[in-house]
Formats: sequence, structure tokens, C-alpha cells
Amino acid sequence: MKRLITSAGYVAFLVVFFLLKAYMNNSAWFDIPIYAFSLVGTYEILNAIDKGVPEDGKRISPFQKIVVWCYAGAFVPLYVVLEQTLGMGVHAMFFLTVACFSVIFLSFVISYDVTSIEGTGKALFACFYPTGLLCFLLLINHLADWRLSCFAVFFTFTVSPCSDSFAYLFGKYLRGKFPKKMSPVISPNKTVVGCIGGLFGGAFFGVVAYFIYHFIHPDFLILSSLWADILFCVLLGLAGSLVSEVGDLLESAIKRKVGLKDSGKILPGHGGILDRIDSTIVMAILMFAAFGITLL
Repeated sequence: MKRLITSAGYVAFLVVFFLLKAYMNNSAWFDIPIYAFSLVGTYEILNAIDKGVPEDGKRISPFQKIVVWCYAGAFVPLYVVLEQTLGMGVHAMFFLTVACFSVIFLSFVISYDVTSIEGTGKALFACFYPTGLLCFLLLINHLADWRLSCFAVFFTFTVSPCSDSFAYLFGKYLRGKFPKKMSPVISPNKTVVGCIGGLFGGAFFGVVAYFIYHFIHPDFLILSSLWADILFCVLLGLAGSLVSEVGDLLESAIKRKVGLKDSGKILPGHGGILDRIDSTIVMAILMFAAFGITLL
């Protein structure tokens, strides 16, 4: 029951801001949950990668943690402000990333006695994941074509979790007959049959997401015809399922390396925010590759 309530709350949170984006004609509304993902995710990853490392060990230095937090705190607001005022959000993200990475590297030289190569690498990783990767979610949220932007966001947050759910159900009920593991070291519970179920779910809900959106906007077309769009969404759903598995395995690998079951405790019954958005983050990269060329 706790898991169900948490899921409902999480979905409601996303739906509210998506509807605000769609009906207020302002992408900045959906930047709010993206910003929340960045801040909470940064807190979780910083706690995770230094877990079990002694104070005098190869930890991220206090100054480097400040830089990571500054990066996470400024990334989304700076992009939104400069994108909506000057159309230079991408430039802002690039220069902020270069600046923060440079400061982290420089701190290794200036504060040599209290920094380490391992700690510096961890700090760079904490900037890149999740905040740096969330840039793709920001970019599809701000696509130049308004209806395409709404569709890309809707498709991402529909197909990714539904694909994960199908993978879970197929793995749970068919693993007895098809027990072959997909990645026994990183994620022992993941099976090949579960992955196949995820592919089916991704293709199916890719089409469902398209028809829901097409029902709201009957004249909406991605390609030249309805049937071309359906085929495109099937293929995009299949690809989305595959990259979602990659995102899930990435998060599992991080947790296994540091000895954690969940990335955090903010979502009772689910774990941390990174446990919820791991596959979504990576799928946003695919969506930007599919649609985002119009932004640049």
C-alpha cells in the first residue's frame, strides 16, 4: 500500500506540472520537477559515492562538494532564464559545465593536501550524474516546436516507467520457465525474459502514448502520415525500452559498487529519486536524438 501511495503521489506531481506546461503555454513549469530531480539526485549521489570511505580517505573534499552543489543549484535556473530571455540556454549550460569542471580540477592543485584523484573523479561524476545528464530532459522540454516538446516529454514519462513495469511483470511470472539472467553481477534479479517484456511494453505504450496525444491534437503528425508515425513510435518505444534498461543497470551498478540497496529514502517503498528517474534520464537522451535537432 505504501508503495502504491508513493507511486500515485509521484505521478500526480508530474501530471500537475505537465498540465501547467501544456495549458499555461510555458515550458518553465515542467522545469520545476527537473530542478527537483537535480537537487535531490545530487544529494543522493554525494551520499552514495562517499559511503563507507573514512574521513581521511579518498573522499570528495568539502570545497569540491560546494562546487557540485553550486553546479546543481545553478544549472536549471540559469538555462531557463537565459533560454527564455536571450535564447542562449544551451550556451549557458555549456559554459557553466566547463567552469565547474575547471574549478574542480583546479581545486586538486590548490588544495592538494585535502584532495585526491579519486575524490576529484567522484566530484566530476556527481556533476555529470544526474545534473549533467538532465540537460537532455531540459532540452526536450524546450524544443522549438511546442506540440513536439509536449509530446516528447509525455512520451518519455509514459514509455520509460511502463516499459520498466512490463519488464518487472514478465520477469516475475516467467523467470521460472526462462531463468537466464541478463546481468547476474550488477542486477541478479534482471532476466532476459524481463528485458523482452520491457521491449513489448515500450513498443505497446509508445503507440498508446501517440494515440492519446493524437486524440488531444488530431492534426499532430511527426512524419508524413499516421501510419508512418505509428511505426516510428513502435521503433522509438523499442529503443526507449533498451536505453531504459541501460539507465536502470547504471544505477544498479552504482549502488552495488557502494553497497546500497536504494539510492535514498525520499520515496517510501521505492527508495530514492534516482531509483525512479534512472531510466528516464537516459531515455531523454534518445528523445533528444530523435527530436532535438530542431533546437540547435
